[in-house]
Amino acid sequence: MTAYNAEANDFLFENFNKESPKFKDKLVQRKRFFWKIQEISHDFNLIVEGLFFHIKSALEHSHIRGDRGLLNSESPFYVPNYSKIQKSLKPEIDYEHLKDYACFLSNPDAYFYPKKVISSDFINDSLKKYLSSLSDYKVVPESHVITNKDSIIGSASHTEIIYLNIKNKNSQILGFQDVGSGLSYVMPILTSLWASNFSLVEQPELHLHPKAQCELGDVFISAYNQGSISVIESHSEHLLLRVLRRIRETTNKYLLAKELKITADDVSIYYFEPVPEGHTIVKKIRVDRYGELLDYWPGGFFSERDSELF
Repeated sequence: MTAYNAEANDFLFENFNKESPKFKDKLVQRKRFFWKIQEISHDFNLIVEGLFFHIKSALEHSHIRGDRGLLNSESPFYVPNYSKIQKSLKPEIDYEHLKDYACFLSNPDAYFYPKKVISSDFINDSLKKYLSSLSDYKVVPESHVITNKDSIIGSASHTEIIYLNIKNKNSQILGFQDVGSGLSYVMPILTSLWASNFSLVEQPELHLHPKAQCELGDVFISAYNQGSISVIESHSEHLLLRVLRRIRETTNKYLLAKELKITADDVSIYYFEPVPEGHTIVKKIRVDRYGELLDYWPGGFFSERDSELF
């Protein structure tokens, strides 16, 4: 019993007495271990934050469906009230309302409007600079503020109604129903690219002239260079050829606007091929720095033109 007590006392002295050299050595080791754990925790926290950031970005995407309908400016578009309420009841032109409309199309179920991704008036800039077949038109929002006074409590509520109109080159104000359907179908795409940093776009070529389909490629490139990324589901050879052309021109250092420059590393092309077994095979089509496809395009997707001509 005495020997055991002596060994226990030695153990306690070596490991818990601050005067013991062994205790001091272990204290240093514990401190090193503690700081290492803190470093690992910090790095792990950054990984988790990055993961949640990507999940949040993916959840806040905008989806432009292929079955989008024709816009009708006779139906007003409502926006929530702001802290700064307009006092005038007269119609007022305010291009900032296009931002609200863009955010609404990006996420119509949102309870608040996020800050738009692209700072400029991307919708009208795209119509003027890239979509030459639609350059005669400009989207004009018209704002109306309705005030409802409550005589009982002496307060007033404000409702803002926005109409979207089209102004042509003769300065005539038209509705979306008065112009070609192409503008109605391209409008949600432009607004999504403006308001969201990640857009899923189905069949952007719908109701567009082949020339306009090519020009739409420049719209997607310009949006990408301004921080708006898009995943595009398309059957348009014209759109793809414009993107491949811009890759080639960028590599060859053509005199090209900065927002239209793009490299092969910025573009990924995938072909979804259904097979008789009932599933789909996804094939990546590689692109070189000169905008040439390095892989054979399956299914004769872009070979129909040759077969019709020859």
